[in-house]
This record gives sequence, structure tokens and C-alpha cells, in this order.
Amino acid sequence: MTAAKLDTPIKGVHHGAFRCRDAEQTRWFYEDVLGLTVEGAVMSETVPGTGDDDPYLHIFFRMANGEYIAFFDAPNSADPSWFKRKESFDMHFAFEVDSEAELDAMQKRINDMGVSALGPVEHGFVKSVYMYDPNGIQIELTVRSDDHDEIFARERAGLKEELARWTSHTRGQKVQKFGAESVDKRGRVR
Repeated sequence: MTAAKLDTPIKGVHHGAFRCRDAEQTRWFYEDVLGLTVEGAVMSETVPGTGDDDPYLHIFFRMANGEYIAFFDAPNSADPSWFKRKESFDMHFAFEVDSEAELDAMQKRINDMGVSALGPVEHGFVKSVYMYDPNGIQIELTVRSDDHDEIFARERAGLKEELARWTSHTRGQKVQKFGAESVDKRGRVR
């Protein structure tokens, strides 16, 4: 099954960017452990756009499809508490592999490098293994099930009704916790 044509010129992710505690430690994990290609790094003494004095290194790792994950090593403005392990609901990044054999091989490679990769966990539409990078970000390696697209097509068909039920069920709790203005359709993104 093919996904519906989207009404947007956005074709993919160039990069997702996060903070890192140390660029070399992060390079070891993403290049040596996961096998991504370190593509380059940009160093600057000031923040573009603001001119703020905050020296940083911005390092990019390329995936097989040409997209990147990137990190900022900016020790002057870093808050040490940011590098504590994040709950998976708060932040995780899922990288996709092509087959269960590749997933198994990657899990073995990661564990052999001394990083704990747990799983696999069967989610129905994907099967995944999980680990943490040196920056406290949960990393998921995942492979699609054979019926992945059909599952998503069924989900998409009833999504608006499910979302309306969920919103009705949780709205009061969210208004109490975050305030009514924060949970309107546009939130604080104005």
C-alpha cells in the first residue's frame, strides 16, 4: 500500500539536532558503535543569528538514506542535568534497518561494543531494540513488520475519531496542568 500524497514540499529530514556532552564520545557511539558516517563538523565562537558568545562544535552523522543526526557540543551553555537519561516518552530517536537479520546483527554489534542493547520488543507494526547514547537519549533500532503499511492505513482511517476521543478524555487534565491557552490548537507556537 502506498502512502497518501501530502500537501507539503517537505521531502524528509535533513537532520535532527541535539546537545551532546562531548563530541568525541558522541562520535564513538554514532560512528564506531552504530556505524553511521561522520560527515563533518562546524566550529564557531558565536551563535549564528544572535551573535551570542557561546563557542560550539556542530557534528553531523549521515545515515544510509542521506539524512543526518547532528549534535552541538557547547560546554559553556550546557546544563549537566540535560544529559541524564531521558524517559522514552520525553525523547527517543528511532533508526530503521531493512530486516530482522540486520536488527539482530546490529544488536550483537552494539552489545559486543559494551553498550547494552535490550530487546527485541515486538510492537506489532515494528520490532525494536533499545539502548542509550552517551547523552542520555534513548536510541531505538527498528524494522518494519511485513504488514506495517496496512496497519498504518487502518490506523489512519480512524485517526480523527480516535484523536477526538483522546482529546475529550484528557483535555481537563491538560488544562489543569498546562493552562487552557497552552493546549489550544496553536499552543504557544505563534
